[in-house]
Formats: sequence, C-alpha cells, structure tokens
Amino acid sequence: MSSERGRYRTKQQEEVLDFLKGHRGCFMTVEQVTEALRRAGSSVGKTTVYRALDRFTDDGVLSEIPSNESDPVRFGYIEDDSGAKLVCMRCHQVQTMHCADLETFLGHVENDHGFKLDSQKTVLYGICESCEQEE
Repeated sequence: MSSERGRYRTKQQEEVLDFLKGHRGCFMTVEQVTEALRRAGSSVGKTTVYRALDRFTDDGVLSEIPSNESDPVRFGYIEDDSGAKLVCMRCHQVQTMHCADLETFLGHVENDHGFKLDSQKTVLYGICESCEQEE
C-alpha cells in the first residue's frame, strides 16, 4: 500500500489509477473500467472501481465528466486539468481547452451575468473534428 496526503491506497486502487494513467485523455464509465481490468486479469470488482474513481476524483487526481442526457458519468486521467473540457458526444474523447477567447467568455459571464464559472469544471459538449468528418 502506498500513501498520498496521509491516505492509504490499496493494491486494487493502484490498479484502477494505473489503468487510467495508461489511457490518458480517455474518459470511461465505471463499467468500462471494470470490464477492461477484468479482461487484463484483475479481480477488482465494480464497487471497488466506483469507490476508487470517486476517491481519486475527490483528491483531484482524476477528472469527472458529468453525464450528458442518458450517458453515464465518465472518469479519466489528464495531466493538465487546468482548463475547460471539450467532450465529443460520439467518441467520448475529451480535450482540455486553453484559449484566450475562453478567458474572455468567462470574464463576460462574470461581469455581465454576475456568475463566476469554474474553468476546471466547465464542460462543453459537441462533435469533434474527426467524428464530424466521418459523416
């Protein structure tokens, strides 16, 4: 077991985190993570995966993308989690957005609408260029 911020990590928690680190930028559901770990020979159960994802999200190690319509919540590891997220509704890929225009927009919302957005928690849904070209 390792320790971070005074909290212990179990071997199974480490398996979950290592798996997501190996799939940087790819956001997956609890079911997808559980199934992928099982295919890799792990005995980590769905409840353990859920608890690990929840804990690492609370600790700021993982990012969580809220559900869109009927889609389940997705979790992923992004080394640079300091900007808004662009989420493709088809392939579920996630990009972190760093853009001066975003800062202008955030300032507009705060100044003109009296509402301060948290850029790290802002999620914009749409269709990525790759999926758009497939049509």
